Amino acid sequence: MSLFDKIIVSLIDPNLKSIDFTSLTGFIGCYTSDPDKPSDGKQFLIAFDDNVRNDYTKDLSIRLSKSLNVKNTYVKVIKTKPYYIYSFYVNPDIKKYYNTTINMPTQHKMKFIKFWSELDKDVEKICSTVAIQLNNDEKLPLEDYRPSILNIA
Repeated sequence: MSLFDKIIVSLIDPNLKSIDFTSLTGFIGCYTSDPDKPSDGKQFLIAFDDNVRNDYTKDLSIRLSKSLNVKNTYVKVIKTKPYYIYSFYVNPDIKKYYNTTINMPTQHKMKFIKFWSELDKDVEKICSTVAIQLNNDEKLPLEDYRPSILNIA
């Protein structure tokens, strides 16, 4: 997971926990755009393996179903594997991080440290650096072509 993803994840929704971004929940990755669903504004998408079903995924889906920050959810089939995608609203406070160089306020740094714990390798980088350069252009892979009934006949 990139530093940009970690920063946005720690700020985008208070219902998220660091355990949500492990293999226990089927976490795949974070993305800033979906070529199959273009949007004018900033996007933040989190993809999970839809085949993973356990107590962690149940807890995650319950927490995020109550969240006002989730804009949309959908299933996308990529290379014959189903992925569950959460699309989040990106508020103006977070939109500024979509620039390549950022300066994090102390309040956001504290949220980052609390979310990822002090043992994370990027905590020292966040705390010791005034301006951070980020790469934030990660596109969700294209969805598999699924023929419709009209194309079969």
